[in-house]
Amino acid sequence: METWGGAIADIAGGGDATKLPKLTENLKGPYTLAVLNPGKKGETLFVSESSSSFMTQITRLSLGDHEREPKAFILDIPARHGEPGLTPPESWPDKWEKYAAAGCVKNWIDDAAGRGFFYLAVGSLGQIFRINPDELPEKITYSELVAHPNALVAWGLHRLGGMRFHPSSGLLFAVQPEMGEVIAVDPAQPGNYHFQPPVVRGLRMPTCVRFSQDSEKMYVCSSADGVVWEVEGFLT
Repeated sequence: METWGGAIADIAGGGDATKLPKLTENLKGPYTLAVLNPGKKGETLFVSESSSSFMTQITRLSLGDHEREPKAFILDIPARHGEPGLTPPESWPDKWEKYAAAGCVKNWIDDAAGRGFFYLAVGSLGQIFRINPDELPEKITYSELVAHPNALVAWGLHRLGGMRFHPSSGLLFAVQPEMGEVIAVDPAQPGNYHFQPPVVRGLRMPTCVRFSQDSEKMYVCSSADGVVWEVEGFLT
Protein backbone atom coordinates (compact mmCIF):
# COMPACT_ATOMS: atom_id res chain seq x y z
CA MET A 1 0.00 0.00 0.00
CA GLU A 2 1.52 3.31 -1.11
CA THR A 3 -0.53 5.83 0.85
CA TRP A 4 1.27 8.92 -0.40
CA GLY A 5 1.83 7.45 -3.86
CA GLY A 6 -1.83 6.56 -4.32
CA ALA A 7 -1.06 3.04 -5.48
CA ILE A 8 -1.14 -0.62 -4.49
CA ALA A 9 1.86 -2.72 -5.49
CA ASP A 10 2.24 -6.49 -5.72
CA ILE A 11 5.22 -7.27 -3.45
CA ALA A 12 4.72 -11.05 -3.26
CA GLY A 13 7.79 -11.70 -5.37
CA GLY A 14 10.05 -9.25 -3.52
CA GLY A 15 12.71 -7.14 -5.21
CA ASP A 16 13.12 -3.45 -6.02
CA ALA A 17 9.88 -1.74 -4.96
CA THR A 18 10.19 0.88 -7.70
CA LYS A 19 10.04 -1.85 -10.35
CA LEU A 20 7.24 -3.97 -8.91
CA PRO A 21 3.92 -4.15 -10.76
CA LYS A 22 1.08 -1.95 -9.57
CA LEU A 23 -2.35 -3.48 -9.05
CA THR A 24 -3.85 -0.02 -9.37
CA GLU A 25 -2.80 3.63 -9.25
CA ASN A 26 -4.31 7.13 -8.89
CA LEU A 27 -6.01 6.34 -5.59
CA LYS A 28 -6.60 9.06 -2.98
CA GLY A 29 -4.63 8.28 0.16
CA PRO A 30 -5.24 4.51 0.28
CA TYR A 31 -4.74 3.25 3.82
CA THR A 32 -6.12 -0.22 4.58
CA LEU A 33 -7.25 -3.11 2.42
CA ALA A 34 -8.86 -6.54 2.45
CA VAL A 35 -8.80 -9.30 -0.13
CA LEU A 36 -11.82 -11.59 -0.52
CA ASN A 37 -11.64 -14.97 -2.27
CA PRO A 38 -7.83 -14.88 -2.57
CA GLY A 39 -6.41 -17.01 -5.35
CA LYS A 40 -9.86 -17.70 -6.82
CA LYS A 41 -11.68 -16.46 -9.89
CA GLY A 42 -13.68 -13.93 -7.89
CA GLU A 43 -10.63 -12.47 -6.08
CA THR A 44 -11.51 -8.91 -5.12
CA LEU A 45 -9.62 -6.21 -3.27
CA PHE A 46 -11.31 -3.55 -1.15
CA VAL A 47 -9.37 -0.45 -0.14
CA SER A 48 -10.19 2.60 1.98
CA GLU A 49 -9.57 5.99 0.36
CA SER A 50 -9.68 9.56 1.64
CA SER A 51 -12.04 11.16 -0.84
CA SER A 52 -11.90 14.52 0.99
CA SER A 53 -11.09 16.05 4.38
CA PHE A 54 -14.62 15.20 5.50
CA MET A 55 -15.37 11.95 3.70
CA THR A 56 -13.76 8.62 2.92
CA GLN A 57 -14.88 5.74 0.75
CA ILE A 58 -14.31 2.05 0.15
CA THR A 59 -13.22 1.19 -3.37
CA ARG A 60 -13.55 -2.21 -5.05
CA LEU A 61 -10.94 -3.69 -7.38
CA SER A 62 -11.72 -7.00 -9.11
CA LEU A 63 -8.30 -8.59 -9.55
CA GLY A 64 -9.59 -11.06 -12.10
CA ASP A 65 -10.68 -8.33 -14.50
CA HIS A 66 -8.36 -7.54 -17.37
CA GLU A 67 -8.52 -3.75 -16.90
CA ARG A 68 -8.73 -3.81 -13.09
CA GLU A 69 -10.61 -0.53 -12.99
CA PRO A 70 -11.27 0.62 -9.38
CA LYS A 71 -14.94 1.23 -8.64
CA ALA A 72 -16.48 3.10 -5.72
CA PHE A 73 -18.31 0.71 -3.39
CA ILE A 74 -19.23 2.53 -0.15
CA LEU A 75 -19.50 6.31 -0.49
CA ASP A 76 -19.67 9.33 1.83
CA ILE A 77 -18.29 7.73 4.98
CA PRO A 78 -17.87 10.47 7.63
CA ALA A 79 -14.24 11.14 8.39
CA ARG A 80 -14.34 13.86 11.02
CA HIS A 81 -16.10 14.40 14.30
CA GLY A 82 -19.05 16.72 13.72
CA GLU A 83 -20.58 17.54 17.08
CA PRO A 84 -22.93 20.49 16.39
CA GLY A 85 -22.03 23.71 18.12
CA LEU A 86 -18.55 22.61 19.17
CA THR A 87 -16.89 25.49 17.33
CA PRO A 88 -18.21 27.52 14.39
CA PRO A 89 -16.30 27.15 11.11
CA GLU A 90 -15.31 30.83 11.09
CA SER A 91 -13.31 30.27 14.28
CA TRP A 92 -11.16 27.50 12.78
CA PRO A 93 -7.50 28.32 12.01
CA ASP A 94 -6.01 28.45 8.53
CA LYS A 95 -5.39 24.99 7.06
CA TRP A 96 -7.57 23.54 9.82
CA GLU A 97 -7.82 20.22 7.94
CA LYS A 98 -4.29 19.38 9.03
CA TYR A 99 -5.40 19.47 12.67
CA ALA A 100 -9.11 18.64 12.70
CA ALA A 101 -8.80 15.63 10.43
CA ALA A 102 -5.55 14.28 11.85
CA GLY A 103 -6.11 10.67 12.81
CA CYS A 104 -9.79 10.87 11.92
CA VAL A 105 -9.71 10.48 8.16
CA LYS A 106 -8.81 6.81 8.19
CA ASN A 107 -11.16 3.87 8.25
CA TRP A 108 -9.85 0.38 8.93
CA ILE A 109 -10.69 -2.83 7.09
CA ASP A 110 -10.08 -6.42 8.18
CA ASP A 111 -10.83 -9.38 5.92
CA ALA A 112 -12.06 -11.65 8.75
CA ALA A 113 -9.46 -14.32 7.98
CA GLY A 114 -10.77 -15.04 4.49
CA ARG A 115 -14.39 -15.71 5.40
CA GLY A 116 -15.92 -14.07 2.32
CA PHE A 117 -16.76 -10.78 4.03
CA PHE A 118 -14.84 -8.04 5.80
CA TYR A 119 -15.24 -5.70 8.73
CA LEU A 120 -15.20 -1.93 8.35
CA ALA A 121 -14.43 0.38 11.27
CA VAL A 122 -15.74 3.93 10.85
CA GLY A 123 -13.15 5.28 13.24
CA SER A 124 -14.46 8.79 13.81
CA LEU A 125 -17.94 7.55 14.76
CA GLY A 126 -16.98 4.51 16.82
CA GLN A 127 -18.86 2.05 14.61
CA ILE A 128 -17.98 -1.34 13.13
CA PHE A 129 -19.83 -2.88 10.17
CA ARG A 130 -19.86 -6.38 8.74
CA ILE A 131 -19.60 -6.00 4.96
CA ASN A 132 -20.73 -8.86 2.74
CA PRO A 133 -20.55 -7.58 -0.87
CA ASP A 134 -22.99 -10.29 -2.01
CA GLU A 135 -25.67 -8.82 0.27
CA LEU A 136 -25.19 -5.20 -0.79
CA PRO A 137 -25.70 -3.18 -3.99
CA GLU A 138 -22.70 -2.55 -6.23
CA LYS A 139 -22.62 1.00 -4.85
CA ILE A 140 -24.03 2.16 -1.52
CA THR A 141 -23.75 5.27 0.65
CA TYR A 142 -22.85 5.28 4.32
CA SER A 143 -26.39 6.40 5.23
CA GLU A 144 -27.86 3.48 3.33
CA LEU A 145 -25.38 1.11 4.96
CA VAL A 146 -26.45 2.20 8.46
CA ALA A 147 -30.06 1.37 7.57
CA HIS A 148 -29.18 -1.97 5.99
CA PRO A 149 -30.20 -4.95 8.18
CA ASN A 150 -27.42 -6.88 9.91
CA ALA A 151 -24.61 -4.59 8.70
CA LEU A 152 -23.88 -2.63 11.90
CA VAL A 153 -22.37 -4.91 14.56
CA ALA A 154 -20.98 -2.43 17.12
CA TRP A 155 -21.60 1.20 18.04
CA GLY A 156 -21.07 3.55 20.97
CA LEU A 157 -17.32 3.02 20.82
CA HIS A 158 -14.73 5.74 21.23
CA ARG A 159 -12.75 6.80 18.17
CA LEU A 160 -11.24 3.65 16.71
CA GLY A 161 -7.81 2.80 15.42
CA GLY A 162 -6.76 -0.48 13.85
CA MET A 163 -8.62 -3.73 14.42
CA ARG A 164 -8.05 -7.42 13.79
CA PHE A 165 -10.31 -10.47 13.64
CA HIS A 166 -9.28 -13.26 16.01
CA PRO A 167 -10.08 -16.50 14.15
CA SER A 168 -10.21 -18.94 17.07
CA SER A 169 -12.57 -16.84 19.22
CA GLY A 170 -14.58 -15.15 16.47
CA LEU A 171 -14.04 -11.78 18.19
CA LEU A 172 -12.85 -8.49 16.79
CA PHE A 173 -10.20 -6.63 18.77
CA ALA A 174 -9.98 -2.89 18.13
CA VAL A 175 -7.82 -0.16 19.64
CA GLN A 176 -9.22 3.08 21.03
CA PRO A 177 -6.18 5.39 20.80
CA GLU A 178 -7.28 8.31 22.98
CA MET A 179 -8.55 5.94 25.66
CA GLY A 180 -5.36 3.86 25.60
CA GLU A 181 -7.40 0.68 25.32
CA VAL A 182 -8.11 -2.45 23.31
CA ILE A 183 -11.73 -3.57 23.27
CA ALA A 184 -13.22 -6.91 22.19
CA VAL A 185 -16.31 -6.93 19.99
CA ASP A 186 -18.49 -9.97 19.33
CA PRO A 187 -19.89 -9.51 15.79
CA ALA A 188 -22.42 -12.26 16.46
CA GLN A 189 -24.00 -10.10 19.18
CA PRO A 190 -24.55 -6.61 17.69
CA GLY A 191 -24.90 -3.90 20.30
CA ASN A 192 -23.87 -0.69 22.01
CA TYR A 193 -20.34 -0.96 23.43
CA HIS A 194 -20.28 2.39 25.19
CA PHE A 195 -20.07 0.80 28.65
CA GLN A 196 -18.21 -2.36 27.66
CA PRO A 197 -14.96 -2.68 29.67
CA PRO A 198 -11.75 -3.03 27.64
CA VAL A 199 -9.59 -6.15 27.62
CA VAL A 200 -6.42 -4.03 27.72
CA ARG A 201 -6.00 -0.56 29.22
CA GLY A 202 -3.21 1.80 30.24
CA LEU A 203 -1.51 2.10 26.85
CA ARG A 204 -0.35 5.36 25.29
CA MET A 205 -1.98 6.02 21.90
CA PRO A 206 -2.21 2.42 20.68
CA THR A 207 -2.80 2.34 16.95
CA CYS A 208 -2.69 -1.27 15.68
CA VAL A 209 -3.28 -4.78 16.96
CA ARG A 210 -2.06 -8.15 15.67
CA PHE A 211 -1.87 -11.76 16.91
CA SER A 212 0.76 -14.47 17.05
CA GLN A 213 0.55 -17.36 14.62
CA ASP A 214 -1.12 -19.56 17.26
CA SER A 215 -3.50 -16.67 18.21
CA GLU A 216 -2.45 -16.94 21.87
CA LYS A 217 -0.59 -13.62 22.07
CA MET A 218 -1.68 -10.14 21.14
CA TYR A 219 0.69 -7.45 19.89
CA VAL A 220 -0.28 -3.81 20.24
CA CYS A 221 1.84 -0.99 18.85
CA SER A 222 2.03 2.20 20.89
CA SER A 223 2.88 5.22 18.75
CA ALA A 224 3.49 7.44 21.78
CA ASP A 225 6.00 5.04 23.35
CA GLY A 226 7.49 3.74 20.13
CA VAL A 227 7.13 0.15 21.28
CA VAL A 228 5.09 -2.98 20.58
CA TRP A 229 3.45 -4.54 23.63
CA GLU A 230 2.96 -8.29 23.99
CA VAL A 231 -0.29 -9.22 25.75
CA GLU A 232 -1.33 -12.63 27.08
CA GLY A 233 -4.53 -13.79 28.76
CA PHE A 234 -6.78 -11.45 26.77
CA LEU A 235 -9.27 -14.23 26.01
CA THR A 236 -10.02 -15.11 29.67
